[in-house]
Amino acid sequence: MAQHRQSLFGIDGRLRIVEPRIVIEVTFDRVQPSNRHKSGYALRFPRIVRLRPDKTVDEIDTLETVRKLSQT
Repeated sequence: MAQHRQSLFGIDGRLRIVEPRIVIEVTFDRVQPSNRHKSGYALRFPRIVRLRPDKTVDEIDTLETVRKLSQT
């Protein structure tokens, strides 16, 4: 637990803001608009596929990618 606290940048209600260090690959059924999430989107039925130690946090997808996926 102490290791997790070292990565904690802030708390906003139920949201915990942590330093991005681990890259994972996620699959999902679809992207849908959401008023519940600050991003404005929700991934339906997300599942972790695998860890991606070959990727850095600079290579992860962004919210712009999610926006494009929601329009397809």
